[in-house]
Amino acid sequence: MGLSPSLYVGATGIMTHQTGLDVVSHNIANMNTTGFKASTAHFATLISETIPTGTSAFHQVGQGASVSSILRDMDVGPLETTSIGTDVAVGGEYGWFVLADETGAIRYSRAGNFRFDNDGYLRNPAGLMVHGVPAGSTQAGTGEPIRLTLSPDPQDPTASVAASPGQVTSAITFAANLNAASQDNVPSSTAPFTALFDTWDASTNTLPSGAYLSSMTVYDSTGAAHDISLIFDPAGDAQPLQNGQRIMEFLVTTDPTHDGNTGKNTKLGVLGAGTLTFSPEGNLLSMSLFSGTSDDPAAWTPVPLDEEGYPLLPATFSGAEPQNIRLDMGLRDAQTQPGWINPTATLASLGTDAANLPTLGSASKKALAMTNYMAPSATITQSQDGFAVGYLQDVFVRADGTLVGKYSNGQDLDLAQLVLADFTNPQGLRSEGGNLFSAVPEAGSIRYGFAGTGRLGQVRGSTLEQANVDLATEFVHMIIYQKGIEANAKVITTADQVIQTAIQSKRV
Repeated sequence: MGLSPSLYVGATGIMTHQTGLDVVSHNIANMNTTGFKASTAHFATLISETIPTGTSAFHQVGQGASVSSILRDMDVGPLETTSIGTDVAVGGEYGWFVLADETGAIRYSRAGNFRFDNDGYLRNPAGLMVHGVPAGSTQAGTGEPIRLTLSPDPQDPTASVAASPGQVTSAITFAANLNAASQDNVPSSTAPFTALFDTWDASTNTLPSGAYLSSMTVYDSTGAAHDISLIFDPAGDAQPLQNGQRIMEFLVTTDPTHDGNTGKNTKLGVLGAGTLTFSPEGNLLSMSLFSGTSDDPAAWTPVPLDEEGYPLLPATFSGAEPQNIRLDMGLRDAQTQPGWINPTATLASLGTDAANLPTLGSASKKALAMTNYMAPSATITQSQDGFAVGYLQDVFVRADGTLVGKYSNGQDLDLAQLVLADFTNPQGLRSEGGNLFSAVPEAGSIRYGFAGTGRLGQVRGSTLEQANVDLATEFVHMIIYQKGIEANAKVITTADQVIQTAIQSKRV
């Protein structure tokens, strides 16, 4: 064995440790890179030279070191919360976002800092399009570029809609306490059940002083908003069915200019007129509700009941289709086939006797209903199920990767769903720079799916995965590699000195 192998062995040691130092420097350089996975260099011995001996045993001398592999640490990095709804992180080791460039080449990434561009495509900082599927899809695959448009695009079935359609109001829930001590503000000795209706004049649109009023907004078939008011007043001159019972009359009204019922004149704006009957204790016993299309009270008849026994208030707003609105005041007809008792009554036929009022066939009261206690009048609850057309204001991501749009009408609409990729051997992915990887045979088979299914991790919106670089560990490795380079350099200088000594000996 000559003197030169020591120089070669030392050189392999320097090169090997230099590679380790390169890996460390790369890790440290990317310590703040979103989704970065730190790597570790692993070394192996080179083939050894066998030295024969005179016995059956033999000796081997190593020929140095080499880099056997550089493996990534696939553990999840720290998760950092952001204020951007489209920032997304995979909350587990398994799962890669699927992206594509303009040529359609598929790439994979753990960096989920995505934004929508001017054309509505969801892209990463390098401009690659993020892939997903329409919301509600059951199959993932590689997906298609996620895109939001302002209106449906028949040429692009994967496009989502950035506007939420309005919903017509079909139900109103209203409960209030009406003060049992309140006075009759619109007295009538001949028609106490219709005094509010009789005094209503669309030309003045003046509400009676002292009557209790509560307002809310409802929506027509076009998504337009309309304010309606419920006005209550005691029917002071009415003759109740039993002593101690109290009866309140009420109107459901809107701005007369919003009433699309052309058959009315002075009664424009009145959508419904009715009564509420309370027990001496102030509990709701029965109700009536009338509607009509003219000023003639004889043409105002009991409204229909829906299949659950609630009154349906017909309403036709200007420029919209007619609609029926369930009026839930806490009372319904519990019969299998709901219907009114005395269904032929009209506003003109009521007189002063409560026996003339239509009543529900089998009244059933909810826990939350109108009351008539000795307490100030106050609305307990009111709600309706309609809303206007909404426009996309923000996007957030659910744990299953569904992109959800928040709209100006308060609605949430599922827009699309991210697809994730999983690999048999993620270590085999080839880095393409820019936080991107490509699938090569070494990565094994690919499975596409949705977050939270199989071994794919759930995703977190408004969150980014930070680099999983442990700076303390990297400093330790840096020192080790530095010492390794210095030691191997010492081997080379020592071997060189030995060679020089041998040369000098020959000269002597």
